[in-house]
Amino acid sequence: MGLSKSKGYTPMKNMICKAFLVLLAIVTTSSAQEKTNHAQKGHTCQNSEKVNRLFEEWNTEGSPGASVVVVHNGNIIHSKGYGSANLEYAVPNTPETVFHVASISKQFTAFAIALLESQDRLSLEDDIRNYLPKLPDFGHKITIDNLIHHTSGLKDHGNLLSLAGWRHDDVKTQQQILGLVQKQETLDFVPGEEFVYSNTNYDLLAQIVEKVGGQGFSEWTRENIFKPLGMDTTFFNDSHERVIQDRGYSYKKDGKGYKKEVLNYAYFGSTSLFTTVGDLARWANNFKTMELGNEQIMAKMHQQGVLNNGETTPYAFGQLIESHKGLRMVSHGGADAGYRTYMARIPDHDFSVAVLCNLGSMNPIKLAKHIIDIYLEAYLEKENSKEENKSTDMEQQVVAKIETSTLKRYEGRYELMENIIITIWLEENGLKGNITGKRDVHEFVPISQSEFHIPTLAATITFSSNKNDGNDELVFKKGARSITARRVGSFNPNTVDLEEYVGTYFNGELSVFYTLMIRDGKIIAQQKRLDDIILVLSHQDFFVGDQWFFKNVEMVRNDDDTVWGFKVSGKRARNIPFKKMD
Repeated sequence: MGLSKSKGYTPMKNMICKAFLVLLAIVTTSSAQEKTNHAQKGHTCQNSEKVNRLFEEWNTEGSPGASVVVVHNGNIIHSKGYGSANLEYAVPNTPETVFHVASISKQFTAFAIALLESQDRLSLEDDIRNYLPKLPDFGHKITIDNLIHHTSGLKDHGNLLSLAGWRHDDVKTQQQILGLVQKQETLDFVPGEEFVYSNTNYDLLAQIVEKVGGQGFSEWTRENIFKPLGMDTTFFNDSHERVIQDRGYSYKKDGKGYKKEVLNYAYFGSTSLFTTVGDLARWANNFKTMELGNEQIMAKMHQQGVLNNGETTPYAFGQLIESHKGLRMVSHGGADAGYRTYMARIPDHDFSVAVLCNLGSMNPIKLAKHIIDIYLEAYLEKENSKEENKSTDMEQQVVAKIETSTLKRYEGRYELMENIIITIWLEENGLKGNITGKRDVHEFVPISQSEFHIPTLAATITFSSNKNDGNDELVFKKGARSITARRVGSFNPNTVDLEEYVGTYFNGELSVFYTLMIRDGKIIAQQKRLDDIILVLSHQDFFVGDQWFFKNVEMVRNDDDTVWGFKVSGKRARNIPFKKMD
């Protein structure tokens, strides 16, 4: 039944009524949206305060610190500096502070290669000697792809420089590093057989960009990457003498205070990118907006390496593809001098975080992951309570008694990896252990008749017999890592005549001499620009050094059983030969 005039209805009143209802809807909607926006702002503020608390201990005028940016859905939702960029002048860290970001640099070098490939100016399958003909012919083809994914077998320049007697604060130039690589005679492995991180790979990639691009790497990346993206404060530094405005300086702890950690790098590709957190936010957003690049290039940037056996590595184009509490994460960190940096993207939630620190003792990876947990808490995979309590449970599950005869059976020496031995012995209160080259003695807490917890290493070991040959072995587990160690023969270092190792040794590839001498019953390796290196016997003709670049030493003998020389391996360079000169 329709409305009638007798009910007071008129066309004018109808229009007024409709207008009132529309206005009421607008006001109500606006009010609700205002409440929602207010709630979201409040939540964002709460999260920012939580982030601030993570950096409280460094956020003082007298401490180095960090700059941080958090990006969500293309917007910066947190950006702040903590502590000082320069302690001498009390200059604070801000979002505009310019940091050396170390190995975060690598993804920009890789992006340069991806851009050139998209223009058909190179192929990832190209032999790198097509562009760098002065490199040695190692007898195996090394491709650009091998460099990108750290599967080349090339020795790391940092390991080589340290072994050659270069100190951390020495000036290091691109030409010096290239000259060092050109003198190498061997690879650590056949290209494509292994994934081993080597900075040399990305130094060479920068040289390839220069060759193909026709201009210096710093200039090419500025014109073709940073300028198009509006990254106005970002550049690759090719001179250690360059004046850098708003630079944050690097520091290390020294007792109760701090010391400058001097950085004199004049090489690039693997490192030496200077930037701000604001520019890194622009870079992170470009993976979605593709202001520079396209879908094919972005897919390439996430393409992981594949070994010759078909196994996929975690490393893509200057980025690690990993996960964090169930979230797919793309990340990379960096560490040079006192700079510690980390950048992570969570693509499925359009979320990014960068933490740039200027204090060597800070841990940006841990801090960045805490920030991810704060903002993306609702999406995190809940930790398995059993896993969370596993270490506590292991400490509580102490077997009341294991027969002495059983414990005695576990005594011995087990080889965890080449030349690294864990020695286990029995004392009145249980099993104890020591790892070659380390001074710490560890207590083994029994969990069962064959499994033990090592609290000081947050690890477990399980004793067993090999199924194939019945020989004793143990499985060492720490986190997700598991190592099977076979029992090796007993060894008495007192039976070794150390005098036959004494002498001067030379390596022509590095143009460096080392002298081996005896002090306090141990072999000491001396080089005129380095502190003495202590070598500990692990077994006949094998030593473990106390420096990362001089870690495993194998003495090499002639046919008449006299010492010819030794081969030394470090963290990222293997079997570098030194010939005995006297």
